[in-house]
Amino acid sequence: TGLARDRAHVRAGSFDNIPATGFYALGTALASRLGIVADANARAALHLIHEVVERLPKASGLLPHFTCRRDEGANVILPGTEFSVVDTSIYYHSMLLAAQLLGDKRLAGELAKTVRRIALGDLVDSAGFIRHGLREDGVTPLPGVWRDWGGETALALAMAAMTEQPPRLRMDPSGRIPDGTGFIAEVQSLF
Repeated sequence: TGLARDRAHVRAGSFDNIPATGFYALGTALASRLGIVADANARAALHLIHEVVERLPKASGLLPHFTCRRDEGANVILPGTEFSVVDTSIYYHSMLLAAQLLGDKRLAGELAKTVRRIALGDLVDSAGFIRHGLREDGVTPLPGVWRDWGGETALALAMAAMTEQPPRLRMDPSGRIPDGTGFIAEVQSLF
């Protein structure tokens, strides 16, 4: 399908996960470098993922966190979910690295152009923190901001820095990670 399911026990297309799709692409590229997956298969997977994700609905260039497939075959945002800054960031960081690992300069260039077109200016609050994203309607900002010191915020800020008009953004300077260590502190280390 070109998309990774959020959970293995759900039907493909009923609850697909965009950042997991990016991680799948990166894992496939890494597996090709280790000789586990043929390069041709890894490239084909990356290109299929890219083609499918490029057709997804976007809001200010942001991807939906979760998608589902309509009966006619179109992938849409999963009702009740959001267009997510950090999940868009995880997807594009994963895909850019995967394309680089496979030496696919054309795909890396296409991905970079897409990231540059993401418009985050309206998603920055008055204190300089980037909002989590937009509601399902693609217009209403989510109330939370990426303020906390940690990997998710770092990935969101790194993606913002790659856009054509990067806004001036902040991260909490305390160095304290909410809820201790784990995913929040370490997700950037995957990259």
